[in-house]
Amino acid sequence: MATTTPINEEDYKIQLNTEGIEVADNLLKRRDKITEAAYHTLSENEQRELDRLVNKLIEDYANRDVNYNALGNICR
Repeated sequence: MATTTPINEEDYKIQLNTEGIEVADNLLKRRDKITEAAYHTLSENEQRELDRLVNKLIEDYANRDVNYNALGNICR
């Protein structure tokens, strides 16, 4: 579904082929259907409030100074 081409020791270029593009498009369509189904039950005000809360959670998560890999290192 994709080809990987090394750029240097740390970076790679990943390029989707026709099948990979089709799979990605189908995933996006499925995501849109799920979003529409979820939001359909909410009023416009509720949708705005949900967006505000989700963005607040994302911002908080991004600003945390936590080593999320530590648990994986402990379990090895």
